Amino acid sequence: MLKLRKLLLLNKTFYIILFLTVILTIIRFNIKPQSILNTNVKIVSGVITKLNYDSDKISLTLKISSSENLKATYYLENNKYIKLRLGESVKLIGSVKKVNNSTVLNGFNYKEYLRIEKVNYLFSIRKIIKLNKRIPVIYLIKNKVLDYINSFHNSSYIKMLLLGDTNGVDIKVINSFRENGISHLFAISGTQVTVLAEVILKLLLMLKIKEKKRYIITNSFIIIYMLLTGSPPAILRAVIFFFLSSINKYNYFYITNMNLFILTLAITLIINPYYIYDLGFLYSYLISFGLILFSNYFENKNFFFTLLYTSLISFIISVPITLSHFYQLNFMSIIYNLFYVPFVNTILFPIAYISLLFYPLDYLLTILIKLLETSSLYISKISFGKIIFPKLNIVFYIIFTTPRTIF
Repeated sequence: MLKLRKLLLLNKTFYIILFLTVILTIIRFNIKPQSILNTNVKIVSGVITKLNYDSDKISLTLKISSSENLKATYYLENNKYIKLRLGESVKLIGSVKKVNNSTVLNGFNYKEYLRIEKVNYLFSIRKIIKLNKRIPVIYLIKNKVLDYINSFHNSSYIKMLLLGDTNGVDIKVINSFRENGISHLFAISGTQVTVLAEVILKLLLMLKIKEKKRYIITNSFIIIYMLLTGSPPAILRAVIFFFLSSINKYNYFYITNMNLFILTLAITLIINPYYIYDLGFLYSYLISFGLILFSNYFENKNFFFTLLYTSLISFIISVPITLSHFYQLNFMSIIYNLFYVPFVNTILFPIAYISLLFYPLDYLLTILIKLLETSSLYISKISFGKIIFPKLNIVFYIIFTTPRTIF
């Protein structure tokens, strides 16, 4: 244990781990993914892992092997409803479609995006046949949770805040969040994990549970939460980081947060190298890196200064990603976040959680959501502070937005 502790205190240990992970990631990127499908396949079977109903179609993700998923679409005939559940085993009859690379320079590449979810082909469904197989426990729990949430008046916002599902929220409101530079607050992120972990730890402390057991129980809960959300990269990062921090704390390894961050990044890329195509992954890791790097600026500072500095760092760090995906910046978002960050993280998000246990709070949540929507839609119409940029490769944005005089 002593030798391990000495090894973990060396920064170069983590730099070597990161270097080896980058090399491994590059190698894996150059290996063509193997698929059990081809365009001649007409019948596929698997387990439904994602499911979304639109007015005229059903979109689903099917797990067809341990290393491959399939995105499928079924258009409803005469609005005929088909009831499907997460975790159900089904047989699909239809046709396999290839996913083409983007033909627009520096444009969105749908093929690369799908590789995040281990999807190599699309499927057009003509017929769905349910198979009589037992639904896995985690999906039974998720279905129960979704059914319960759907019974609430504000179910669409509760699902967005707690599960990262934005399908039920008005697209105009979603676009206004993006215009105002506050969409990161509503993406499934480490905030949910942090709040949940802190609440559980405090409850266990009140029950006088020993430290090590507190962390074991808390880690168990947040891992279940991660599985319920579908394990998006930002949640995965937060869960891994909390897990490593727990081990670090009760074993007294004294590993710095930056080294824990590097180790978390390495583990995440080993799990799935294609996460680097995920916008949530990029925002989550870049902003976390910036906040850890400049964490000494927050020491012994008041709440308003910490909030302002966090907003400023998050904005500057995320500029290259924002420009490369949305081609515009809203400099007023630094100011907007001074209101929306505490409003969402300390008021809206906790009330959404508590309302699941105390139904009357759903009415208060309605008022807060109305305030959020109205203010965001109004502010999004303000053109001051918005600058449109040309579409360039992300490397140019990184060079352009990294002057030495920023801090």
